Amino acid sequence: MTWADGPPDHDGGRRDAPSAIVHDLAVGKTFAPEARPTRLLLDRKARLWLGGDYGE
Repeated sequence: MTWADGPPDHDGGRRDAPSAIVHDLAVGKTFAPEARPTRLLLDRKARLWLGGDYGE
């Protein structure tokens, strides 16, 4: 899991870039969750669970 804010644009703001990227090293793939997770859990079977609490 890496956090990315994206490169700055010419006005000093941030481009639309995924805020989090998950790297699956076992299969060599990456994916970006729809929203930035606020909680991460690695269970006994080595599964990564992503979740978030955004105050809804």
